[in-house]
Amino acid sequence: MANRVSTDWAMHRYQEVAKLIQEWISLGLIKPGNRVPSVREMSRQTGFSMVTVHHAYSLLESESVIEARPRSGFYVSRIDRALANFPEMQDELQIARNASPTQAPSLYELNSGWRQSGVTNFANLHLSNDLIPTKQINAQLLRTIREDIRYPNSPEPLEGHSELRAIVAKRLGLRGVLARGGDIILTSSIAKAIEMALDTVTKPGDTVLIETPTYYPLFAALQRRQLRHVEIYSHPRFGLDPAQFDYLLENNTIAACILMPISHFPTGTTYSDNVLRNVVESATKHGARIIEIDLYAELSHSPQTASTLKKYDVADIVTQLGSFSAGLGPRFGVAWVHDRRYRREMLETLYSEGAELGNVAVQRAIVNYINSGGYDRHLRRIREELGKRVRRGLSQISQTFPSTCSISHPSGGFMCWVRCHPGFDSLKGARKALEYRIGISPGSLFSVAGSFRNFLGLNLSTPADLHRAHMLQVVAKLIEV
Repeated sequence: MANRVSTDWAMHRYQEVAKLIQEWISLGLIKPGNRVPSVREMSRQTGFSMVTVHHAYSLLESESVIEARPRSGFYVSRIDRALANFPEMQDELQIARNASPTQAPSLYELNSGWRQSGVTNFANLHLSNDLIPTKQINAQLLRTIREDIRYPNSPEPLEGHSELRAIVAKRLGLRGVLARGGDIILTSSIAKAIEMALDTVTKPGDTVLIETPTYYPLFAALQRRQLRHVEIYSHPRFGLDPAQFDYLLENNTIAACILMPISHFPTGTTYSDNVLRNVVESATKHGARIIEIDLYAELSHSPQTASTLKKYDVADIVTQLGSFSAGLGPRFGVAWVHDRRYRREMLETLYSEGAELGNVAVQRAIVNYINSGGYDRHLRRIREELGKRVRRGLSQISQTFPSTCSISHPSGGFMCWVRCHPGFDSLKGARKALEYRIGISPGSLFSVAGSFRNFLGLNLSTPADLHRAHMLQVVAKLIEV
């Protein structure tokens, strides 16, 4: 047992060693081609075991950060250059304000192209299929169906399977959120959850505050409800500016603020706890509701539990939305809404519309999968693998994309946000990429106003193999034109 505990401890520490080496490289303390401390030296400097250090070096080697030389040790890979990070808040905010809108892309046109067989899809809204436990969930689903045939169950309440609601509440509790199973409503998809939240806290003609860039599937729901919008810039490194957020609430009548502060889509950034706290305090002060799209919180690349706006919500102003689709894929995309204040209104709307309970078999299959321990094992595996793939993707982009580009450095999720040179039209680039059977998301897709003409959103969850590297080289050539 003692050895097991020691091993688990080391498995958490190797990431700290890897991060330390990467920080030394980024600060120029160890330059490309320089030798890094030996495993024994690094163990002595950090106090970590040699096993932990060796694990860290293996990770860095797999991501091409360092390379092993026979009978010589480990060296920093010779990287010709690295793409720039996004500049500080004020500089980047000015760039964003000056970003000229482009023609709104046809999502249908692009999506139909991205879904063609054989397309390498960097525009996918979901994890790569090889990271989704389809076989395991299908096995649980078959088991559930067999149980229903042999032992028919009593009808479930409209708000969803009681045990799954209790599981959602418990998982939120691990993130510092006070929740009970009775506070949770289950829905068929994250899109349905967004619509339910908007129907409850807004009415036609209201103004909502939304981040830009942001999760573009919500735009259709805003348009159908005739909601006006005010955009607030979400910086790829820092997220939104709390001072600007407060200013916009002070000078506009905002019914709701739609935010994705954890593993933000498409930048991958996570807002600091200080920003989260300030945002909730400002919204509370100005009487504005917050709809928190908490979709990718369980895909953090860090072993630490993700925070949330709801954690600081003492006045019950945050409607929190999430979905199992982030880790299990859209076929098992049961979503949930956590809003104690408006729970009754939401249920009354569902009953009045004659809504049907979502797929109970899928909900029960997810319960069985979670109770078996499979879900948490799956999350631990894909978090580590996803972190590797994203970091490797960033390395490949740095080596192939034009030096005029800037890239985000995601702390969670699978998206990377890229700013290309001002003359690049990402919509034309997306259409051209389809000729090479490559899907890329144009920046204007992520803005209601059609801004970010020269930006790209790239899904880096696909296997980090030679094929992906070649496809990224093709994208790089399109940017250069």
